Amino acid sequence: MRALVLLFLLPVACLCRAQQPPLVQVSGLVTDAATGAPVYDCLVEHYDLAGKRWAVITTNTEGRYAAFVPAGTAFELRIVEENGYAPLVQRVEAIAPGGSAAQDLRLIAR
Repeated sequence: MRALVLLFLLPVACLCRAQQPPLVQVSGLVTDAATGAPVYDCLVEHYDLAGKRWAVITTNTEGRYAAFVPAGTAFELRIVEENGYAPLVQRVEAIAPGGSAAQDLRLIAR
């Protein structure tokens, strides 16, 4: 009986997985707009256009970040709170399946 239930659920699980859009990579560099210096240990947030947050990414010591986002859907990258900088919201157009995008972010000091 247990095997029968598993055989029934397997196609359902595969069907649900197939409906998820493929993921593509967005990456970039977060810098100070005035000096060009990298901003490290900075939180970059990924939001859909409905305002739902999907991920929070931390920049490395060189100010670089990378994330995987759903293909074919426009989204926003936000830096809400970073010491000494104004908040930033940057819309990114949809990335085609199989593609990637470089999106550098420049922070303005308050």
